[in-house]
Amino acid sequence: YENPPASGNFYVQLYAKDIKLSPSIKIQNDTGNFISSIGGINNYTSLYNPEEKALLTTTTGLQIGSTYYKLNSIDNLSLLDTKSFQELYTKKFTSEIGFEISDAKNRLDANKNLRDAVQSKIEEKSGVNVDEELVNLMKYQRAYQSAAKIINVTDELLQTILGLVK
Repeated sequence: YENPPASGNFYVQLYAKDIKLSPSIKIQNDTGNFISSIGGINNYTSLYNPEEKALLTTTTGLQIGSTYYKLNSIDNLSLLDTKSFQELYTKKFTSEIGFEISDAKNRLDANKNLRDAVQSKIEEKSGVNVDEELVNLMKYQRAYQSAAKIINVTDELLQTILGLVK
């Protein structure tokens, strides 16, 4: 998280074995009712069972390892020292994801420019002009069509001559 303390152990070691999940978890801003549509939680009235709420609202809070977690309000559970999930999500994860996306777009643009430059050099060195090659291809196609027409006319003439002989 942002701005860790200058001294002391500010890294939290949290393992799956240290976490107890509650069957009732509050989902904020589920305006599309996604969670309930997949058979998830739809009753937000009991966010924590009484034991969990009592533990989280005591003066010391819940201790995991050497870190204490205290619930200031039900909507704002501090996850990592003083940071709530929403603060972590908006300040840490979204900014990192945004940076990664921006960096990927910049690298993509740079690679496209490099590809175009390499393609241009290849065409320059090979001496092949695509437009000239297309014009030549059309010339060959017309010549082939003319030759095919001559063969058809010759075939018809031979058929006519053979028909006269019979």
